[in-house]
Amino acid sequence: MADPALQAAVDAVLEGRPCPVAVRPGGTPWQQAVWAAAAQIPAGRTRSYAELARQLGRGAGAARAVGVALGQNPVLVLIPCHRVVGEDGGLRGYAGGLDAKAALLQAEGGLPQLGLPLSRPPAPPR
Repeated sequence: MADPALQAAVDAVLEGRPCPVAVRPGGTPWQQAVWAAAAQIPAGRTRSYAELARQLGRGAGAARAVGVALGQNPVLVLIPCHRVVGEDGGLRGYAGGLDAKAALLQAEGGLPQLGLPLSRPPAPPR
């Protein structure tokens, strides 16, 4: 990474320290609420999409809407959407790819608590 300030911000987030730069990307009010909730998940911990939906007062049925909002996150590490997992603890979508999501969680010490391999939602029956 070429920019030392950006590298320091990424390092801080991955180490569980507050991000030293203000991160306020534009987005809809829903996206901003989801991103703010994701930013509150401590390093090395995870929350499910459904948990975030409930936290935001939308009920577990809005888990997919949480995922869509997280998929629009323009600053993947600084707003740590990699800390959001499936209800069963499995790794689901991540704009940077599931391998990157796993690597970020592992770097933070959050992957062992999942206890599940990288996974995708099961394919619907034909």
